[in-house]
Amino acid sequence: MRLFPRSALVALALVGLAFPAGAFGRGEALPEGVPMLVAKERMPAPGWALKQRELLDISAEATRLMDRLCFRKDGFFKGTYEHGGGNLAPDDVFEFAGKGPLLYALGADEFVLEQWWRMFRASLRQCGEKGNGIFVNDMCKYLDWHHNAEHYQSFWTAALCMAEDPLYRELLLKFAGFFDGTNPKAPNYDPEKKVMRSMLTGGAGPILQAERKHWDARRGPFWDAWLECGHDGPVNLVTTNWGTLAYMLTGEAWRKRRTLEYLDAWRERARANGGIIPSIVDNSGAVPKEWWGGVMGWNFLPFGGLFQVSSGPRAGWANALLLTGDSSYYDSLRTMADGAWKNRKTDKRGILYLPRYLNDKGWFGRMGDNSMEGIYANVRANVWLATMKKEDLARSLECTIEGRAGHEDFHEGGLEGRWIRFLQGDNPEWPEKALDDNLARVRRQIDWLGKHLDDPKLREDGPDLWIQWRVGAGYCASLVQGMTGGVMPLWHGQLLMSRFRYLDPARRRPGIPPDCAALVDSLSNDHASVTLVNLHPKESREVLVQAGAYAEHRFLRVIPDGGKPREVEGGLFAVRLDPGAGKRYRVEMKRYANSPTLALPWTRK
Repeated sequence: MRLFPRSALVALALVGLAFPAGAFGRGEALPEGVPMLVAKERMPAPGWALKQRELLDISAEATRLMDRLCFRKDGFFKGTYEHGGGNLAPDDVFEFAGKGPLLYALGADEFVLEQWWRMFRASLRQCGEKGNGIFVNDMCKYLDWHHNAEHYQSFWTAALCMAEDPLYRELLLKFAGFFDGTNPKAPNYDPEKKVMRSMLTGGAGPILQAERKHWDARRGPFWDAWLECGHDGPVNLVTTNWGTLAYMLTGEAWRKRRTLEYLDAWRERARANGGIIPSIVDNSGAVPKEWWGGVMGWNFLPFGGLFQVSSGPRAGWANALLLTGDSSYYDSLRTMADGAWKNRKTDKRGILYLPRYLNDKGWFGRMGDNSMEGIYANVRANVWLATMKKEDLARSLECTIEGRAGHEDFHEGGLEGRWIRFLQGDNPEWPEKALDDNLARVRRQIDWLGKHLDDPKLREDGPDLWIQWRVGAGYCASLVQGMTGGVMPLWHGQLLMSRFRYLDPARRRPGIPPDCAALVDSLSNDHASVTLVNLHPKESREVLVQAGAYAEHRFLRVIPDGGKPREVEGGLFAVRLDPGAGKRYRVEMKRYANSPTLALPWTRK
């Protein structure tokens, strides 16, 4: 049901963020019934806390510089938007300018979210029917869901902050309809066969037989291997982000059922294939004999193998876990990682490496291609964080191969092993080292952006160079892992999976309050330990702590270090931190015990 006429929504979009009144003002009280703990003892300011605050601050500074160089005041991109999966496509602009919603959800200045929303709304006009025409029905007309997910990852993350915005709500439900079989304008999903009809889908519907122009005409023969795309593949599992978020927004049971029907169909296909997820399903719902085939499949060179085949299940199984609490969905991810590890090799230089591709003759190739070494570590981390099983922890820790997942200068992920060792008490320097790394990267972004703003010769081509050189704005893996106890969502599509989320009850907004910091130092199936700090020397702060990014967990008891246990059964507790105070808490919980929701605490009924 439309909450406002379309004309009213567009008007709201043009004037700015349509946040509910008081979203950035002071609130009056905590939500009713939320237990309050008080930390009075002063704590010397930890180095990690000071660096967390600095990273939040300078990421906002980088975003301001990026906005000045690359975007007009109305949000239009100053550079070039082109269709396709290459440089200058909308997916790349949002891939490198899309950290705003996540940074805001962590506690950064509201500008980072305002800038992203202005940019996103402007893209609907810039790329729409009256623009360059590469969007249909407000969405990229058709593209694969590796690149499309790069585009919409920031939109999915914005659900943490914008569930009350009327235009955001309308777009979320509209886009979800393109992938649940309910919108005839974009019949991408067949609910009877439980397949996405193509590897090229979007606002214009599926492309069953592609031409080069459907992918990216400028790159010519490169795309010839991609033309037979009228089938389903694992990367399409990322589209279940739409249905999962739509369910969290509305609570409508049919959305949960439809999403799980598709996820369950893929789980059964993996089980029937010896535990290995196949990479092609035809439009009848059958898995072909050559199950390793298909666009971006196990045997698809150079843009397939473990990297692409794991990306959709990593997102899809996270959604299944949120919706059901059943971690057995991750079995196929564990199986593919086990297969890669079993077939590891050592090259002539004595360097250990993992294979990337798979067909009827076995595993082959090398994950080192295209800086993909970190994908394996990220898969292992996701499995362990979902199951909390000792054997999955052991599998994660046994791998000595480390590397970033994706483009070295901007993408985040792949170094989870260092963080997991910290959680086991074996890498105490990790918090500050990880923050130092992120701070150095943001400072380089600021230097590059500042230089191009100051030099007229560089400024003219700056927006397109910013994309081609993958400069980006903001860096926050150390914050996601350290503050929330969650894994950093990879750039090609995943909802935030975390133990904690912080909100500011005084300003009634997401994110940890000013001057505050948090560090999670241990995780188990039934507890997590977190230290909360207030760095302000004269003012107290109140922090609202939520059980998971979507209130999907249930708190049972909080035990302050040196204090008495406090029963806090529910999804929230609050801590008042006196000036300069800090305290470590052991929080006992039941994971995935609640239905996930996008509603913020002060809007819940």
